[in-house]
Amino acid sequence: VVGDLSVNVRRAYVAALVVVALLATASFVLLDMLIVAQGKTATIINVAGRQRMLSQRITGLGQSLARQMSSEADISEQLMLRHEISGAIGLLESSHIALVYGDKTRALPGINSTDEIALFYSEPHRVDDRIKEFSKAAYALLEAETAIDAQQKAERLGELGYGDILISLGEVVSHLEQKAQHHGQNVERIHLAMLLATMLILLGEAVLIFRPMEVQLQRSIERIRQSKAELKHASRHDPLTQLCNRQFLREVIRSLEAGTHPSPHAIDSIDLDRFKAVNALHGHAKGDELLIEFAA
Repeated sequence: VVGDLSVNVRRAYVAALVVVALLATASFVLLDMLIVAQGKTATIINVAGRQRMLSQRITGLGQSLARQMSSEADISEQLMLRHEISGAIGLLESSHIALVYGDKTRALPGINSTDEIALFYSEPHRVDDRIKEFSKAAYALLEAETAIDAQQKAERLGELGYGDILISLGEVVSHLEQKAQHHGQNVERIHLAMLLATMLILLGEAVLIFRPMEVQLQRSIERIRQSKAELKHASRHDPLTQLCNRQFLREVIRSLEAGTHPSPHAIDSIDLDRFKAVNALHGHAKGDELLIEFAA
C-alpha cells in the first residue's frame, strides 16, 4: 500500500511540475516574442517619424541655400549648407529603402501588408514616388549654379516638402502608430488569455491531481490504521476463539503493577477436562467447535 501510494504521489507530483514548467516556458517565450515585436515596432515608428523631420529639414536648408546664393554670402557657408543637404538626402533615401525592403541591422522587416503596399505605391499617398520626386528636387537644387535657378528650385522643393510629401509621411507615421496600438491591444488580450490559462491549469491540477492524491492518501492512511489495529488485536487475542491471550494478560499485569496506587488482584484459570479425548475421538475440527462454543 505504501509503495503504491509513493509511486502514485511521485507521478502526480512530477506531472504537476511538468505542466507548470511548460506553462512558465510558454509564458517566457511569448513574452520575449512580444518584447522583440514591440521593439521592432518602436524602431519603425522612429525611422518613419525621422523621415518626416528630414523632409522638413532638407526643405528649410534648401531655402537657406537659395538665400545665401542670392545674397552672395561666403562660399564656405554655402558649401556647409550643401554638405548638410546632401547628408540629409542620403539619410532620407537610405531610411526609405530600409522601410520598404527591410534592414536586418536595424531590425526593420520592410512593408509586408497590403495596406502598407498601397500606402507606399498607390494613390492618394504614393510615398515611394513622392520620396523619389522630393530627392530629385533636392539634388537639382544642389546643382543650381545661379541665384535665380536656386531660388526657383528652392520654391519647387518647398512645394513638395511642405505639401504632399509631408501629408504622405504623416500618414505613414499615423498608420504605424495605429498598427502599434492594435499590437498593444493584442498583447493585452494575450496576457489576459495567459492569465486565464494559468488559473485554469492550476485549478485543473487542484481538481485532477492534488485532490485525488489527497483522497488516495487519506484512504491509504485509513487502511494503514486499520491494518495496525488488526495486527494489534491479533497479537493480543486467540485467532480461533478471539479470547484474550497471554500477551494481553501480560500487558494487563504490567499496567496494574505500574499504577500509582496498586490494588490487590487475582487470576482465575479455567481448564476443560477430557478435552484431549474429544480431539482424539471426534477430530480436531470438533475440538475447535467445542472451544468456540465454550468461549461464546
